[in-house]
Amino acid sequence: MDTAPATATPETHAADAAPIADAHATSPRAALKARLAELTARAVALRTRAVELRARAAELPAQTRARARALVERVRIALDLPSRTEIAELTARLDKLDARIAELTGAPAIGAVPTLPEPAANDDGSVPEQSRKDKKRTHAAKVGRR
Repeated sequence: MDTAPATATPETHAADAAPIADAHATSPRAALKARLAELTARAVALRTRAVELRARAAELPAQTRARARALVERVRIALDLPSRTEIAELTARLDKLDARIAELTGAPAIGAVPTLPEPAANDDGSVPEQSRKDKKRTHAAKVGRR
């Protein structure tokens, strides 16, 4: 008759079995000290791993920004869009050409395009709201959907 078990049993190494055998052979105090030493070593390893994980987590935003910039750059190149520096260079060249044309024709040079004035800020630094029409429309639309 076969005396082997039906399921395979995991092999136990002598190093793993030794603390159990020693724990039964020695006093409970020695077993507790051994367990404390084991848990202390495990805590130190976990603390080291936590420090490593924190360092990796601190690097994530920088890596994410770098990857996002690379993706935007690839899309810009694929769509053949100019970069900010290229636009600034072209604007400077156009300004020089405008000045040169004005010099040759004797007409006054075209100045910069006027911009809208900035809204006046309140005492607390916030900009006052110009119109509440949009909010009224949004509220009316919400009420109409209900």
